[in-house]
Amino acid sequence: MTSNRRRSASRVILSGLLGACLHGTWAYFANRAGAPGAGPRAALAQACLSFLGTAMLASLIELFYRLGRTPARSTALGIALPTLIGFVVAVCTHLAAGTPNIAATVAPSTSLGLIFTLSYIGGLRAASVRAAA
Repeated sequence: MTSNRRRSASRVILSGLLGACLHGTWAYFANRAGAPGAGPRAALAQACLSFLGTAMLASLIELFYRLGRTPARSTALGIALPTLIGFVVAVCTHLAAGTPNIAATVAPSTSLGLIFTLSYIGGLRAASVRAAA
C-alpha cells in the first residue's frame, strides 16, 4: 500500500471512529432512561451505523477528490458527488419505507453530511498545499 493510500485509509477509519463515538454517545444518552440495557444497545447500534456511514462518505470524498485533475475540479467532485450520492440513497430508502415527509426527514442528515464533506475537503486541500510546498 502506498503512503498516500495509507494516509487516505487512516483518514477514513479515523473519521468513522469519530462518527461512531459522537453518535453512539448521543444514542446512549437519548435512550438511557428506557428499559434496562436500552442505552448501551442503542449506543452500539448507532455507533456501528455511524461508523459505516461516515467511513463510506469519507471513502467517496477521497475517491472523487483524487479524480480531479485540478484543485478546483477535485474540490467540486469531492463535494458534489458524495453529497448527491448520500442524498439519493436517503431519498430512495425513505421512498421504499413509505416515509410521508421525505424532505424534512433527510434534510438534517444531508446538511450534516455536507458540513462534514466541506470540512473533510478543507483538510484534503490543506494537505495538498503542504505536500506541494
